[in-house]
This record gives sequence, structure tokens and C-alpha cells, in this order.
Amino acid sequence: MRYILYLFIAIFLIIASIYTILFTPLGNKTLQPIAEKQINASLPFEISLESFRLSLREFEVTIRLSEENRLKLEGRYDIFTQSIDGKYVLEFLNLSKLQKLVDYNLSGALQTKGEIRGDLEFLRLRGLVALADGVGDYSIDIKNLQLHSIVANLNEMDLSQLLKMVNLPQYANGKVFLQTDVELLATPKGNLKLFVKDGVLNENSLKDEFEINLHPSQFIANMQLNIDQSTNIDAVIDSELAKIKLDAKMVNQKVDATYSVAILHLEALEPLLGKRLSGAVELRGSATGHKDNIVSKLVSDFAAGVSEYTAVLKNNKPHKVVGKSEGIEFQKVFYALGVPQYVQGKFDLELTLDDLQNHPNGKVTTKGQGAINNTYLQESFDRLLWHNSFSFQTDTNLQDSVATTQILVDFDKARLDIQDLIFALNKNQIVGKYVLNISDLSQLKGLIEKELRGEFLLSGGLFYQVEGEESVLEIDGVSHSLGGELEVKLKNKDLMLQGDDILIEKLLHILKTPIIFAGNMDMILNYDIEASFGTLSADLARSQFTKSFFTDAIKEYTGIELTNKEFQKADVNAKISGKNIVSDFVFQVDDIVLSSEKLYINTTTNHIKGNVTFISKNQRYNIKLNGSLDNLQGAFDYEDLLRQEVQRQIEKKAKEFIKKELGDDLFQKFRGLF
Repeated sequence: MRYILYLFIAIFLIIASIYTILFTPLGNKTLQPIAEKQINASLPFEISLESFRLSLREFEVTIRLSEENRLKLEGRYDIFTQSIDGKYVLEFLNLSKLQKLVDYNLSGALQTKGEIRGDLEFLRLRGLVALADGVGDYSIDIKNLQLHSIVANLNEMDLSQLLKMVNLPQYANGKVFLQTDVELLATPKGNLKLFVKDGVLNENSLKDEFEINLHPSQFIANMQLNIDQSTNIDAVIDSELAKIKLDAKMVNQKVDATYSVAILHLEALEPLLGKRLSGAVELRGSATGHKDNIVSKLVSDFAAGVSEYTAVLKNNKPHKVVGKSEGIEFQKVFYALGVPQYVQGKFDLELTLDDLQNHPNGKVTTKGQGAINNTYLQESFDRLLWHNSFSFQTDTNLQDSVATTQILVDFDKARLDIQDLIFALNKNQIVGKYVLNISDLSQLKGLIEKELRGEFLLSGGLFYQVEGEESVLEIDGVSHSLGGELEVKLKNKDLMLQGDDILIEKLLHILKTPIIFAGNMDMILNYDIEASFGTLSADLARSQFTKSFFTDAIKEYTGIELTNKEFQKADVNAKISGKNIVSDFVFQVDDIVLSSEKLYINTTTNHIKGNVTFISKNQRYNIKLNGSLDNLQGAFDYEDLLRQEVQRQIEKKAKEFIKKELGDDLFQKFRGLF
């Protein structure tokens, strides 16, 4: 608005300097382009004088700032006293055309008219204004060509129009009242009152601009600013979304303030936080100190806990944060973050962070206990975890943008120990080591489809990095719980398991499968977790059949002993697709071969189905498999073995009978017939 003031002053000075030269219509016509040029020299854009009349004591000027914006000034003047007594009319019907004048991109309209009286030492403008469907009056004092004071009363302005005028989203409607009485001295003083009544949030604008879906919410706002020896601010906003109260005092750049914020719908903060939250939170606190060193204290009841933090701001930037939270509830944190509440329980947090702008350093500690929420597990994954209680503790040390974390999670029969987990914040990278120790695999019952037993220990490293929109996750590990060495490698969605010298008895024991093999094996599994597809190959050549229901059945029906004979060849290959496994295998012991093609296993139902071919000394037998892996003994069908064995016994008895009846000589002569 300083350009409008310059405009008044320029007009006044020009009139005073040339009043004795040209006062006739012809003279005015000559003077008009000169005056127009002088005015344009003081403005950042060109105007035109639509009318210009100057007499010995009176003047009248109409200035066209743009097509829809005009200023008219008329009245009397006295060159000897350098005084003026006039009237003015401003009709700014399109503020967007005045961006260069006010140095801001405005829109809408502003209309005002009033009187200007005084001299170069003291001028007073008093007028009426129409703005945003509201009306008001004002008085502006100018001393020695410097703005001195403003007294204004503006009533019932439309909030949505004011927001549109300054190019902000029209996210609220309401009536705005503004009162100001300010002296702009070397040390300003005065007061300002702002009041908004009948406020209503605009649900359509909130949805379009911020993608926030809220029902219309009413609010009122009241702010008072008092400037004297100190600046006092008293502000209250009361709405269905949030209740905010601020009481602040500033003296010589020193701040002493208290505030309270009750956010009833965290969804409304999404535009500020860049993330959608849910729920409610209440904050209370204070801020004291010099503008270069402010100490702010905060108390919160977030997630049903008690949080107390102290922050130090230097030059309006965070420098140090110290505080703790106690009794934070997992369920409410997950609800606020909009993620499933898989965990229930409570945790505490304590932190000390320093030198945040230059060399961030400090420590963050968390500890708590809880339980896996079986309701969510069952609804989401159709799983239940029998022993689901746990406790945990984390310790993080921050040094120069590198955070090193130790994490310990204890279940009833399992422990996860993550050591030296390094967050390189400037590289968006995480590197660490871990040890997973499950002392009783049966505790996983319900979480995984296959019931297990025994213990399992896995240790290794992990790596995670984000580059743009791409991320890389790598986890590797080694276990000796199966006798040999099991190597685990995970890269994003691709899992690889490679086993060397795995003890088959231990593996079958963990899988709760009948131990029909003994010895060592090598194996490799490649599995796409995302596609649920993979392949398995295993070499059991250094193993043998153990005495079991299977070898007993073979011996009973065929008279062949399979136990204690090492395989010359033992290959297993399988394809995994979702919950289905299709397996082929070939086992060879001396001149005995057992094989199968397309042996089907469903890991959900634990059902197995297929045929096993048994070849020995040119004898071929078929063994059917159809049943549950949980009762593998009952899944075998030896009908073909039994039938062939009965036939063999009949033939044997028949030959013995014929031999007895015919005698040895005659039997040998006709042996080929039998």
C-alpha cells in the first residue's frame, strides 16, 4: 500500500510546484501529460490521467490504474499553508491487475471513499470501505509524510472471499470482524482484535485441496494483539476439529508464552504432515527466552500415555530435545498411523538429542511389553499365535547423522537380538547384524501352517537402502541347528536356502515327520515370495533308509531288506506353486530302485497323493500314497505289493507241489512249462 501513499504525495507536490503556472483549461491540457509522466516515474507500472483540472484553489484528478481500477481525488488546496481539504474515491474492481502496485497477487474487489485533510506535516484520511461483502470505517494519520497511525473497524467480512482474495483455498466460511488502533512509531504500540463468528469448514474445498473427508464443522476464532512496552497476544480457536489457545508476551525480543492444543481429528493435519493420521491428541506447553534461544516445553496425552519434552530453539531452528513418554499404547499408535493393530500393550520412550543443526548426537531408548493381537492375525492371515506375549528394548545412539541401534525382543520361547543396526540418514541406508533363537519351534503353532518342534538358531546380517522410489532389502544368515550348515539369503522378494551336510534325522524331527531316512543331504531352495513360486532340489546319496513302518512293510511283502544300505543315488526335485508341491524322486540301493513322478502335496491340508514305483530283480511293484502327512504310515497303500506277493507265493507253492508229484527228473524236463 506504500505506493498509494506515494501517489497521494506525488500529486500534492506536483500541484504545489506548478500552481502559479497554468490554471486555465488550455494550461491544464498542457500540464496533464507532464503530470502523468511525473507520476509514472514514481510507480512500478504506467497509469493514465483520465481527467485533470487545476485552478488557483481547487483540483480534480481521475487516475486509471488499469481497465477496472480507478482513483479519483478532488478538493481545495492552499499553497501558502501547504494544506489540502479534499475527497477521494478508490474503485479497485479487479485487484489482480494491481500485483505490481501491492507486490502480491490479489483477487476480488476493494472500494473505499473518504476525506483527506491536513498539510505536509500532518495529513488525515478518514473514510468508509467495502471489502469481501463487509463494511467498515477507518482513519489514517500521516506525519511528515510518514505513516503514523491506523484506526479501523471492519465488520462482517466474508471469510471465504478474504481467502480467495489472497489466493488461498476457500476451506472455510464465516463472518470476520477486525478492529485495529495502532501507532506506527519507532516503537509501535496499539492493539488489534480479530474475531470470526459462524465459522464453518468447507468440506468440498478440504476434499479438493487436501483430500480430507470431513463433515461441515463449525468454529469460532478470537485473537487480541496488544502492543505497548511489550507485545501481548491472546488467541482462541474453538472448533469441532481442534481447540487452540495461545497466551504470549514479547518484550525486547524476549518471549514468554503458554499454549494448549486439543486436536480432535488428526486427519486435518495431513496437509501439514504429509501423512494421514487418525484419532485425537492434546498438547500443552510453554515457550520462554530470547528469540535467538527459546526453551519450549510440551506435555501430551498422545496414545493414552504421558509425554513430557523440552526443546531448545536457536535462531528459530531446533537445537536440542530432551524428554520421555510413558505408557504409550500400541493400539492407539497403530490406529493413529492407520495401520492394523497387530500388537497390543504399552511402551516407554526416553530421548536426548543435541546439536541438531550441525552435528546431531544423542540417545533414544524404548522398552515395553505386549502381545500379538490374535484377532487381527486371524482376520488378516487366518493365523493364531499360541504364545504371543513379548517384551522388548531398544537403545539408539546418534552421532553425526548416523544412528546405531540395539534391539532385543523376547517371546516366551524365542529371542530376536539385532546388534549394531546402523541407520545412515544421509545415505538412506540401514545395515545391521541379528541373532534369532527359537528354543521351542512348537510355539509357532498357528502362525505357520506346518507344526514344528525342536529348536532353531539363525544369525546373520541385514541391509536396507532407499534410492529414489526404489528400495533394496537384503537379509543373509547361517544356521547349524540341522547339523550341517544352512545358508539363508533374501533379496527383496527372492529367497534362497542352501544346505550342506544337513542331518536328515534332525530335519525330519523338526518337521514332525516319521524318520524313514538317516544320514546327510545337500539341498537348495529358490523361492519367489511375491509370486509364491519356487523350486527345490536335494541330494540324499549319503543317507540310507532307517528301520520304519515302510521298510518293515517292504520286507514283509517282498522279503527285501532296505535298511542299513547307503544309497548309490538319491535325488529329490520339487516345484512349489502357492500351497501346492509337485515332487519327483529317485532312490537306488544296489539293484533296487524306488521312484515317483508327480507326487502331489498340499501344504494347507497336509494331503499327499501319488504313486511310488519299486523295482527289484526285474520285479516291479506299485505303492499308492493317498492320505495325510500327519499320518504318513496310514497314507501308504500296499495292495499291489500284497497282490504280487500272494501271486508269487501261489506260484512257489504250485511249483513245489508239481515237483513233488512228478519227481525231480520229470519236473526238470518240463520245467519251462511252469
